[in-house]
Amino acid sequence: MRCLLCYLLCTMIFFSCDKKVENHVKIDMTITSDSNDEIIIDSKSNKYKKVLFEKTENHFVDTLKIFSGIYNLRKGKTKTKIYLENTYALEISLKGNNLDSIVYEGEGAKQNNYLLKSERLNNKFYQDTAIFNLDRQSFDNQLEKYEKELNKLINENQIKDTILIQENKRKIARLKRYFNVLYDKKEYVKTVLAKGAIAPAFENFENYNSGFNSLKDYKGKYVYIDIWATWCKPCLKEFPALKKIKKQFKNKNIEFVGISIDEPKHYNMWRMLIKKYKLEGDQLYIGTDTVFKRAYRINAIPRFLLIDPKGKIVSADAPRPSNLELKKILDQIVN
Repeated sequence: MRCLLCYLLCTMIFFSCDKKVENHVKIDMTITSDSNDEIIIDSKSNKYKKVLFEKTENHFVDTLKIFSGIYNLRKGKTKTKIYLENTYALEISLKGNNLDSIVYEGEGAKQNNYLLKSERLNNKFYQDTAIFNLDRQSFDNQLEKYEKELNKLINENQIKDTILIQENKRKIARLKRYFNVLYDKKEYVKTVLAKGAIAPAFENFENYNSGFNSLKDYKGKYVYIDIWATWCKPCLKEFPALKKIKKQFKNKNIEFVGISIDEPKHYNMWRMLIKKYKLEGDQLYIGTDTVFKRAYRINAIPRFLLIDPKGKIVSADAPRPSNLELKKILDQIVN
């Protein structure tokens, strides 16, 4: 009876220890760099963050207790994806001051070298701006080519891990969604918002000074519209250049109009910033209107519109005030 109890106890200890090991990942990392940036592994979805490297070390070994999954590996302002799974003993070499030179060895190296190639290939696709110049059929064919290349990579590297396979599917879905949205927007701009098309109207936007304004109020003049928001730092950076342009074209047949797309909770901030920056001319507030943003496909700001005296579009994506091209355009059409 005593022997049986001892046997059961030893068995429980063995499996307990084995389970403990399986819940950990061993990281062995060597760094050759003149940078003192921390090395961090984190994941929002897994609510995990661990600082691996602190300032002066160039080699360290650490054991992480994690859930299997894809994490961020960060060094300073650069980051890459890393796949960690229980029982991995991963060796990482890093030369230089960013993560471009990273090399994986040991258990888990195959998966992470694949992931590294996949991220690089994916990033390369996102940099392809020529795709938007293609006709619809050629555009669809190019997206299909991207998908095949990402799938080919996962097959060539013989990746069987469910998490990586699912991530590849999500990556392809995100890629297609991104390009389709932008392509449709550009096609919309080239047709509905093309030069010479009737500018979509807006009605009864609150004026900072008093009353309400609509697009039709500016008929007979050119209108340069600055679409901005209080939280948009690039928008605020354009204000000095915008003031300069306004001064240069004062008393000319052009109105400079600001339209804030701030949410109602930022209404008071909108009024405060107009006063702070001493913004002149009509400053309008969009309020809860959503039609204007949809009509002009306002997906990013700052954005500038130029409309002619007949209410037709000159440019639905006009140059910023800080762009010297804007003055050249205005000199040609206003003077």
